[in-house]
Amino acid sequence: MEYYQKVIIDILNASVNNKNIVFNEENGIDWNEVIREAKQHKISSLIYSAVDKDSLKYIDDNILAEWKKDIFKDNVTQIRHINNISQLVNNLNKQGIEIILLKGLVLRELYPRPEYRTMSDADILVKSKDYLVLEDHLIKNGYECDKENHPVHKCFMCSDHSLIEVHWKLINDSYFNGYTEKFENDVWKKSIEFNISGAKCKTLCDEDLLIHMCLHMAVHAKYRGFGLRQLYDVAIFVKNKNIDWVSFCSRISVYGISKFTKGIFEILNQIFDLNIPKDILKNQYISQQEIQLLLNNILASGVHGQKEEIVGFNISYKDRSDESYSKYNVKRLFKFIFPTRAELSYRYEYAKENVLLLPIAWIHHAIRGVFIRKYGFVKMIKYYLATLDVINRRKEIIKIFEL
Repeated sequence: MEYYQKVIIDILNASVNNKNIVFNEENGIDWNEVIREAKQHKISSLIYSAVDKDSLKYIDDNILAEWKKDIFKDNVTQIRHINNISQLVNNLNKQGIEIILLKGLVLRELYPRPEYRTMSDADILVKSKDYLVLEDHLIKNGYECDKENHPVHKCFMCSDHSLIEVHWKLINDSYFNGYTEKFENDVWKKSIEFNISGAKCKTLCDEDLLIHMCLHMAVHAKYRGFGLRQLYDVAIFVKNKNIDWVSFCSRISVYGISKFTKGIFEILNQIFDLNIPKDILKNQYISQQEIQLLLNNILASGVHGQKEEIVGFNISYKDRSDESYSKYNVKRLFKFIFPTRAELSYRYEYAKENVLLLPIAWIHHAIRGVFIRKYGFVKMIKYYLATLDVINRRKEIIKIFEL
């Protein structure tokens, strides 16, 4: 762990425990790195709000002014986002469409200020029988439905509004070895009332919400990683809620994420001083080396799991049992150098229209990579190797934590 990352964790620890943290010049903090990392994990407002204001004098005035401006813009965007979702909920209530708000829409109420919990989309759950009615309502109100076929949700986009991810199912079964059907069946029966800026709706009960967070992190750990914001979500939730740990542990064992959840809780105990009961998942042994591996992956991932990956290399990792991993990496590299027609950008439209021109597009693509693009050939190789390191680490995590 780098020093600036330790500083960020110390600041988040103070925030979780509703304190401000004081720094002085002797701390030798590289605030450029701290601010950059905070932006990567989408926690800038959290970091700024938990630092004692006298400590900010050690940041260059221009850097501080730019940071404040970015935070202000983020906060305004999030307030607008909350208001948009509140209006949507009110409209759905008038039509008798029942929904459950998920993840950040609910967790933000536990943050020092709701707008500090940044979101680029809104996740809602609807009953299967109501999905088409909800889809029709969104389309009539200016939203477009993403054409991508996903087994558990659809995305809806509208200008000047946040993306809305409508779930009819919470868990993508292809990611888990455990039995999650009962979880899906019971969430509506156990859902509780929730209020978002005056609009009444529902959310998951506390235990289900915590389980859903853990399941969601497990998906991201397997698929593309997750960052410090998700850890803070769990920390602030556990800090403010009374969880029936016996019931919780019994259920996540059924869902097949016991060891992974144990790893997350070990990290939370260590970096946020949460004092989650030590006998939680006590039958799952995890070494400190494995804990560090998981934490390093979280630090390296950023909020959406791709901080150390670049476009072109970040083809989603899939655990493959039918061939060696090294062969799969060679295929990834080959696919990057020789993309298919569908994967080529608008710049290579000529090859999309005529397959015979595809080899010319590959040469064009290679020349741009070596001589024109800002990272050049050397950096391209460097980024590719860094990405492979991230993916190899992810593969190890999948094996260790039985995902």
